[in-house]
Amino acid sequence: MIPVLTEDTGERIPGEAWNLPSEDVAITKACGRLAGDYVTVYPPGIPVCVPGERITREVIGHLIRCYREGLTIQGIRSILDRDVSVICSDVDGRIR
Repeated sequence: MIPVLTEDTGERIPGEAWNLPSEDVAITKACGRLAGDYVTVYPPGIPVCVPGERITREVIGHLIRCYREGLTIQGIRSILDRDVSVICSDVDGRIR
């Protein structure tokens, strides 16, 4: 049985999110935003977040730890600035 969401969390399925406008922001400012791209840590090569998924403090902490450990992170635009793609939103947090 497919679970039914009782409220709109703002999250989107990857196919829908992939086609929404996105912008790059510093990973430390991405908390609460929706991912605009896949972010994958190698090894093991499993996405930490996918387009449309809400980026949480836990995800950011995990990515920063992986970066400090020297792991390869794909989906972060600039590893020096640690920018990550997020879906554009207006002042109220609604997706544009």
